[in-house]
Amino acid sequence: MSVARKEHSTFQQPSMDQTLSSPTSSDQLSAGRSVQAAHESFATSILRALAVFGLGGWFYYDLSRLESGEIESTRVWAPIAMLYDTLGFWPAVCLLPAVGCFIVYKASSNLVTGPSPETV
Repeated sequence: MSVARKEHSTFQQPSMDQTLSSPTSSDQLSAGRSVQAAHESFATSILRALAVFGLGGWFYYDLSRLESGEIESTRVWAPIAMLYDTLGFWPAVCLLPAVGCFIVYKASSNLVTGPSPETV
């Protein structure tokens, strides 16, 4: 079996002038960077939401031990303590998961529609 070398290539590399002057290449590069920035922002927001959910779980554990009488007192974040004193157990426990859900909602809406001009 023999293989012959092709004399004519169908691929032509664009010249440097064509590459620099092409508006589509810079638009694609800009779009690629904005998509990458949106994904990085989304990942950062998800990490923040996970941290908030973790704190919410920690406060749930502390406040449930307080409610059951297992401990006499506990130290929690001041807004959680104020909610617990005024509204009770469930509003205090549900505050941070609600904040975490809001963070996820805003991150996903920014991923779909793009960030607002005020945040850029």
